Amino acid sequence: KYNSHIGYVPLDIDLPLDMMKEETARAEQYMTPLKVAGEDSRGWVNLGMFAATLEDPYDKSFDKKESTAHWQELVQELMPETVRWFQQEWPHAEMYRARLLGLLPGGVIGLHNDDCEGLLNINIAIHHPPECKFYLENWGVMPFKEGSVFATDVGYNHAVVNPSDRMRLHIVIYQEDRKSTRLNS
Repeated sequence: KYNSHIGYVPLDIDLPLDMMKEETARAEQYMTPLKVAGEDSRGWVNLGMFAATLEDPYDKSFDKKESTAHWQELVQELMPETVRWFQQEWPHAEMYRARLLGLLPGGVIGLHNDDCEGLLNINIAIHHPPECKFYLENWGVMPFKEGSVFATDVGYNHAVVNPSDRMRLHIVIYQEDRKSTRLNS
C-alpha cells in the first residue's frame, strides 16, 4: 500500500472559526452514528455535507464524472456561511466530499486506515477537547487544537479517543483526485 511518507502537514488557513462553530452547533442534532472502523468504535457520528446523502457520505466512485456528491439541502439551510466559504474561499483542489464528523464524550474511533493515497484528507478542528487524542501510525499524537487544519495521510493506521465530557467536532474534506499526489510535494 502506498503512503506519502509524511503523516501530516499543518495548513495555514484563515478559518472563520466562530461562524463555523455557530453553524455546526445547529447541525449536530442531525448527525447519525457511523458503524465503520470495526467493533472497537463507539460514539462516532457524521453528517454528509458535500456528499451523496446526509446519512451515507460514502460515494464509492472515485471519478468525479460518476460522483453523486453535492451540497446537501439541509446543510445549506443550517450552515449557509460555511457552505459559501467552502465554495468561494477554500484554497485547495476541488473536494471529492465533505462531512461533519463528531466523536461523543467517551467515544472511540477504532484503529483503521482509509483507502487513499497521500495527503488528500484535510481535517479541520472545530471543537477538539485537549484530552481528545488522534493517534497516527508512525507519527504519534497529532497536535490538534480548535481551529487547526491538517492535511493527513489516513492511509496510515489511525484511531481517536475522546475521554473528555465534550464532543470532538471536525469538518473533514476529501480532495477530488484520491490518487493524486498534488499535496505531497
